[in-house]
Amino acid sequence: MRDRLRAWLPSGSLGLALTFRGVVDWVTEGSAISLAVHLVGAAVVVAVVRGLQSRKARRVIAGALEPVGRPAPGRRRDGESWRLADWCDGPATASVLAVAGPPGAGKSRLMREFALGRGPKWRTGLLRPGAGRDLLRALQNVGRPTLILVEEADLRDDLDALLAELRAYRGTTTVRLLLEVRRPCGVEQVVRLSGPDGVVNARDADPLDDVVAAALLVGARPTLLRRIPELAGRTAAELESLAEWAAERPPRPVPLAGRLLAEFAAARPGLVDRLTRDVSVKQARRALWWLALIADECPEAAEAFLRLAASRPELLPRAVRCLVGEGLAKPLATLVAAREWTPAELDAMDSPDLPDAVRSALRGRRLDGTWEKGTATKVTDVT
Repeated sequence: MRDRLRAWLPSGSLGLALTFRGVVDWVTEGSAISLAVHLVGAAVVVAVVRGLQSRKARRVIAGALEPVGRPAPGRRRDGESWRLADWCDGPATASVLAVAGPPGAGKSRLMREFALGRGPKWRTGLLRPGAGRDLLRALQNVGRPTLILVEEADLRDDLDALLAELRAYRGTTTVRLLLEVRRPCGVEQVVRLSGPDGVVNARDADPLDDVVAAALLVGARPTLLRRIPELAGRTAAELESLAEWAAERPPRPVPLAGRLLAEFAAARPGLVDRLTRDVSVKQARRALWWLALIADECPEAAEAFLRLAASRPELLPRAVRCLVGEGLAKPLATLVAAREWTPAELDAMDSPDLPDAVRSALRGRRLDGTWEKGTATKVTDVT
């Protein structure tokens, strides 16, 4: 009897469950209390513990997902919306899909409109930066299916871990992860958009000054702000305040931010180069994303982009994913041809909307034979 009652208690129960287990031991060792009382007591404990766990899960979910706001009006994309609906209503418990396309194609607007149209049956939300760590664990058994939007997924540092958790997900709640990316790069299910969408929304834009430019390129870091000549004499507290201010006011949407960033680069020659030198890999990954956006109209940005792409082997795949247009295709293809690639890296660079020169260089690495570290298996062309 004691073993059966103990088995009913959730494994994660704490003080309340331990107290009840003590009662179980006392009852089963000689008390005359009826079995019905035992069962009622166990049911009460289980209900309380599950209620506490449910409240904790709801708090985690509320902290990780912010409400989806209504996007600016734009052209209808019925075909793409139907594809999103088929994917979202599919049989898999957990699934990921990427909406890929150039800046200004309307990726974010399509995702937001789709999420708002899901109705009350679905829980939807935008994933806050760094908030995905415990989200899937909280979603495992909370009931309503959940659609998670990740805007500007190319810039997220927490996405790889979230995708790994999604692949290992074993919960009963339906989970859908919808990513906004420039290129899918390894995500199997993709909806591609060709741009531009033609919608310009300056509602949330701020005037771009030196501090915001630094925040766009490499993130809001007080130490980097010291590279701006006019800020060199500021105190650490003042720089910290400026960094926080810039982080809270990013220009939106991306095409508008890119235009303002290009204007800044033209007005302040040399500062883009200064901001993007001697940066960490994390900062370089972010800089590549923005530099690619303005490289065609800003030679300094193009030079900084290629310098960062060649500076570390792990940054070249990132540079390929960030490409916009054809301006950097040929010099980047030269870097691609000179680098050793693993089969997994080549497989992740399979986006059909890459510039022809880069695709040709990647295909050449397959034909030349890229050797997987630690094996003698030659990878041949499969395209």
